[in-house]
Amino acid sequence: MKIRKHAAINTLSFFKKIVHVRSSNAINPFKCLTRNEYRALKKFRESHPFSIHDSMVYTTRTGIGNCGEKASVCYTSLMSNPTLLFDSSLIICEIHGGDHGVVVINDVPLKTNNLFYMRHLRKTTMVVDGWSEDWYFPNLDLKDSLANHLANFPNPLQLAKRHKIKSSILICHRCHQNL
Repeated sequence: MKIRKHAAINTLSFFKKIVHVRSSNAINPFKCLTRNEYRALKKFRESHPFSIHDSMVYTTRTGIGNCGEKASVCYTSLMSNPTLLFDSSLIICEIHGGDHGVVVINDVPLKTNNLFYMRHLRKTTMVVDGWSEDWYFPNLDLKDSLANHLANFPNPLQLAKRHKIKSSILICHRCHQNL
């Protein structure tokens, strides 16, 4: 679990140290897209429906993207992290019928288009949320998180997104089992 924590921290540092990605739905008005940038993002999404590679390239090149594009960047980065080999399944999922996507690192793969609740996954399951730049173990209680140095205390926005992810039905869009 500590390996997953460090992989997530390294992946999320991309958004702070390399490319500051701006979103159409950013809370901070200085990180919001202009009208033209929003139109470009919308046009990109229409022409590349859920392409992880294309989303990652678009976002890293332009610095524009919402949760789906940021999840693609995180997924691609985590997929190339050798420390996650042999014991991790990487999943891009989103709230079913909702509007937020994240990467889930799990012990076992899920089937594409599988519906699930986060609470049905193992305690070792980790969520990496590129949009809110957050990582956490949703099924690990606070006592175990603190005892194992796996706690990441959220800001109010991250707390709201965590609650939404934990209480919603999720759908698996892409799953890769490292063998």
